[in-house]
Parts: sequence; C-alpha cells; structure tokens
Amino acid sequence: MGRNYVKCGVCGALNPEYADRCRVCGTVFDRDRAVCERCGAYIPRNSAYCPYCGAVFRPDLIPPSPKDRKSGFIKGILTGLIIGALLSLAVLYPILSSSQEDSRDLKKELENLREMYSELSNRYDLLNQSYTLLKINNSEMENEYQKKVEQYNSLLLNYTELSEKYDRISNPPKDMYFIVILYFQTKYFGNFLGMKTHQHWIVLKVSVKDFMKYRAMEHPLLTDYSIAKDYVVVDKYIREIVSMVNSTLVENTKEELVDALMSVAQNKNVDTNESTAYLSDWQYGTYYHIDRTLKYPLETLVMHSGECMDDVILFLSLVKAAGLDGAFLFIPEMHHVMGGVYLEKKPNYSYNPENYMGYYYAEITYYGWKIGELSDEAEGKHVVFVKVD
Repeated sequence: MGRNYVKCGVCGALNPEYADRCRVCGTVFDRDRAVCERCGAYIPRNSAYCPYCGAVFRPDLIPPSPKDRKSGFIKGILTGLIIGALLSLAVLYPILSSSQEDSRDLKKELENLREMYSELSNRYDLLNQSYTLLKINNSEMENEYQKKVEQYNSLLLNYTELSEKYDRISNPPKDMYFIVILYFQTKYFGNFLGMKTHQHWIVLKVSVKDFMKYRAMEHPLLTDYSIAKDYVVVDKYIREIVSMVNSTLVENTKEELVDALMSVAQNKNVDTNESTAYLSDWQYGTYYHIDRTLKYPLETLVMHSGECMDDVILFLSLVKAAGLDGAFLFIPEMHHVMGGVYLEKKPNYSYNPENYMGYYYAEITYYGWKIGELSDEAEGKHVVFVKVD
C-alpha cells in the first residue's frame, strides 16, 4: 500500500499526511486541518475554497468580486432607500393625515375667529357711540346736579330759617296770642215797632299754642262726604262765642240763636283775588281770602280764609256747642254745601230738605241769610245729608 501525501500550504512540498510540520519549509501544520478533495493539499478545516487548486467548498463564504461588490452595494443602497422611504411613509402618513385634519380644523377656527372679531368690532363701535352719548349726558347731568345743589342749599337755608320760626311759634310764651274780632247781628220783631236789629262785636284772644295744635293735626281730603263731620270741633273758643252770642239775645228763642250764629259764621267780605292774603283791618265785617283747604274752626277764625265748606264747619261747631242738632247738606249738582239745623218750631222761612223734616237750610256763604231761607237755584236740587254726631 502506498502512503498518502499532502502538499504544504506554504511551499507546496509533499509531506506524509501524518506529518506535524513541513519537512521543507518547517511550517507547523494546524491540527484543525482538512485535505482538499481535489488536489489533496492541507487547508484550514473551514476554508471556503482551496488556495492551491481553487476548488470551492462553500460558495456563500466566497467574497464577491469588485464588480459584484459594487453592484450589490448599489442594490443595497437602493433597497435600503426604498425600505426607508416605505417606513418613513408608513410613519409619516398618519402624521401627515393628522396634519391635514389639523389644518382644516385650524382653517375653520380661523374663520370663526374672523367672524367673532367682526362681531366684536361692531359691538365696540356701538359701545363707543354709547360711551360718547353717556359722556354728553354726564356733562349735562353734572350741570343739572350743580343747579340742584344750589337749589338744595337755598331750600336748606330757608328750611333752617322756617324751622327756627316754627320752633318759636311751637313754643310761644304764655302771653303770646292772636286777637280775633268777630261781628254779628241779631234781629227780632218788636212789639209794635217792627224788625229790630242789634250789632255786636266779639273779641277773642286765641293762644298761639292752641292754634298750632290744630295746624299740626291731620287734614284729610274730602274723599267722602262723611269725612266733613270729623272737622266739627267744640273747644273753649267755640263755647265762648256761643256764650257771648246767647248773652245778646232778646227773645231768647232757638230761631233767634241760630240766626245769630249764622251771622257769626257769615261774618266776612270775600276778597275774590285768590293771590291776595287775607286782610284784617277790622272794618264792618272781615275780609276773607278764598282758600280751598279744609280747616278746623279755630283755623278759620284765625286765618280768615276759606270757602263754603269751612264756613259750614265753623257754623255747625257753634250749633253743636249750643246744644242743637246740625247736619251738612251737600248739593252735588251745584258743588255747594249748606248747613242744616233741626228746630221743633217752624221758623219764619221754612225751606227744609226733602225727607228730612224738622231740618232747615242754613246758607252760610252769603251774608244776611236766615235759617230756612233757600235760593231759587238750590230749590228742588238733590241733597246728600250728613248728620253731625
């Protein structure tokens, strides 16, 4: 049997296959070696090809040629670029898609903001106009306010002066009083000389404090006819007048007394100029200023002002103090009121309101009228009867 020989991978010399080194060049053979099947040379066990004969054992381990390497490199780059582009597209598509949607939303929001801006701009213009008007009005109001302040200060000054005067009047000295002078007549039939006439004067001293008491009382409006009787008051001054009138009577009859009390209440010459204050020159009769504010009897006596209602209130207060029954006789059709007095004996003039027998008309507005007399104008007119309690 012949021996098997293998070539040295360095110098090419033949060596027995069991040799550990080349007997020519001394190269130490690696124990991990293989024999080329084609040429029998020792080669590394994992060689891809034989360096002596070029036999190929593992083509996948053979490095490519420069041309192939260049072509593969380009293909790799292109493949990488394509793959990278696809990956980028896969990653960026949702982002780009989302960006487009965001862009549409932003565009819509921008349009909304433009509309809001336009609306706010219009509102600003309106508010600016309102502000300008308010500035003008404020300037006018400031001027008006200054005027009102001046008026207020003037009124406050007047109020202070009046308040001081009121305090002096409200707390007057005990010897401070008004002097009230009344004129009246009594008439009666003499035995054989006919009608007799007596003239009389009454002088009253009215305490300022008593007068102010009535001025401070409530003065309700005549919204109902029954309110009138609340003004009928009997005080010491009314009693004094009745007492003095009684002392002048001759026949001492109720008709004579009522006529005399009517004369006291009629005692005035009316000043028709309503802007003129009452005059008190104490001539025959007393000048009265027409005043439509309801008053208590003492106010009418002191102030010398009033109209038919105040005259009747004064008269009925005198009638009540004399112990006689009296009533208000309102005639709505004439916007007028008269007194009414109950007499058991029929007087010389005997007109009385229908359905109220025994009560006779007492016209107080005109001077000189007697109990029971009635004008043609008032005759037959409807009467509202309000009895004094």
